[in-house]
Amino acid sequence: MKTIKLFAVSFICLFLFSCGNNSEEEVGPIPYITRTVDASCTGIPVPEDTYAYPVLPGTDEWEKLSQKEMKEVLKACQVPEDILRKQSTHAVIQTLFDYPFSVSDMYSSSSTLLDGFERSAEYNPAYPELLKRKDAGTCLLERYLMLNPVGCDGATTLITDFYEMLLAQPEFYSRLTAKEKKELVKIALEKIKIRMDFDPLLVYHNETTCLLIGRIMVSAEFASFTKEVANNKELAQYLETQYPYGDYDNILSYANQFIK
Repeated sequence: MKTIKLFAVSFICLFLFSCGNNSEEEVGPIPYITRTVDASCTGIPVPEDTYAYPVLPGTDEWEKLSQKEMKEVLKACQVPEDILRKQSTHAVIQTLFDYPFSVSDMYSSSSTLLDGFERSAEYNPAYPELLKRKDAGTCLLERYLMLNPVGCDGATTLITDFYEMLLAQPEFYSRLTAKEKKELVKIALEKIKIRMDFDPLLVYHNETTCLLIGRIMVSAEFASFTKEVANNKELAQYLETQYPYGDYDNILSYANQFIK
């Protein structure tokens, strides 16, 4: 069965030897705590033309590779450009997610998930290709709609964060129609409800969902919310940098008005 990998970062910051590091020094085993999750947990079909990375964390091959120079690890993570160009947009998105460092890099940032995402996007081989696709925003929306935020006993919460961070990038949500933006916010609110009904302790994931919702409402020029942002420095800073904001219920209140 086709599977996908979720990675939680151990005690050492991944960026000490991330793909953005040009160091050629020998490194020890990459400190991942890994687990395998069936793709069926997400509820999203895996496109047939998705790139299959030859080496993945959790395998014996990866363990051997992680003992070598970082450049060898990076080489194994690359996707040939000719393959990316021929892929469907849905496959590019799946290939981007399957990249061994995607989720773990996002969580390895010492500041915010947004900061971690932006750093990882700089060297994720599928990200530049996704930026070229005119239908990227719509395809991301379609996959987000299908995504089960608590699939397989909550194992897909990190995947949900990843999709929401992608959709929160202006390069993608700016390509959505006004109708699609309203649909996206409605879906995001539904994801929150499903998550909270499943386990209230997952409330911290709302930080990423609210970032997405807030940015969409600003992009849609929702008048009452844009006025609130203009008069609320903390909220404006949060929407720009994801710096912690203390009143997510305020964003959710506007969101429920927005979808009416």
